[in-house]
Amino acid sequence: MISGISHITFIVEDLEKATKFFKKVFDAEEVYYSGDKTFYDMYLERIQRLGLEIKEGRNRIDEEGRSIYFYDYDNHLFELHTGTLESRLLSYKERQTD
Repeated sequence: MISGISHITFIVEDLEKATKFFKKVFDAEEVYYSGDKTFYDMYLERIQRLGLEIKEGRNRIDEEGRSIYFYDYDNHLFELHTGTLESRLLSYKERQTD
């Protein structure tokens, strides 16, 4: 089960105006959740069963978590990621001190 949405990217001309729009229309707020690692394979299988195009991910270090990049039927790119921002930043910091 997905526990939250890490981020959704929109390209906008006026960030302040867009932020107000999402807050007023959708009660949107910034949140930081992550998909559970145990569900990674389940979601990958679902995406494959639907025949959706899966895009090759970028190289990552193990501590960053895993991602699935895929396109929906309208060609929107999605990323499901198992890591958190905190774990990613910590792994980068640890690599710099080695």
